[in-house]
Amino acid sequence: MYFVITFAILLTNFHIVTNVNPPYFGSYPSFPHRDLAKAEALLKEVGYDANHPLQVNLWFTPKHYGSTESDVATVIKGSLEETGVIKVTLQSLEWGAYTDAMSKGTFGMFLLGWYPDYTEPSNFLAPWTVESPVSLGTFFNKDPNYQAYKDILDAAMSTFYTKTRAKLYQAIQIISAQDVPWIPLWANNFQLAVATLPNVHGAAVDIAINDIHIDQIYKTNH
Repeated sequence: MYFVITFAILLTNFHIVTNVNPPYFGSYPSFPHRDLAKAEALLKEVGYDANHPLQVNLWFTPKHYGSTESDVATVIKGSLEETGVIKVTLQSLEWGAYTDAMSKGTFGMFLLGWYPDYTEPSNFLAPWTVESPVSLGTFFNKDPNYQAYKDILDAAMSTFYTKTRAKLYQAIQIISAQDVPWIPLWANNFQLAVATLPNVHGAAVDIAINDIHIDQIYKTNH
């Protein structure tokens, strides 16, 4: 499924991810590889089989992310239905109605993109879990492990030690594979560039803020 989405539908500038935190910001591969037999066995344990399939709705918004979202939803539907014990119904809403329904907890499973406000791991991990779980539709504030996520993220964002912070962010990614507030699919490849005239210097992209430091730019006469 991942290869079909990233290479056949999105074509370029995307790559497969194994957690919501992109690889260039300390992603830890905590999500398991696809295993149809295990999926079928787990579903059987809770009463689902070919005669009594799990019925799910997969929601997407058709225009907000471009024209490919319906194709992505179709690929995911086919992938889930390969188990033989899941039946997926695709549903769509335009963006305004989509975000309203999302924040009301209407969706059981839905597609949502994320572009960080600043490029630091916490801005990929915290919004869905402890910062905006209602408006982003995860309602993770109702999860039994909510406080654990909050404590770990608070500790990570308050420490000065890079290695300690990295381990705490890794812990969030590991336990997210158990609670599954998200299922990561792909990430955009960040491409940041700055162009200047030959006599303008000091303009460099700071990936941490997705911007340039204007105070460092200077001009020469040659």
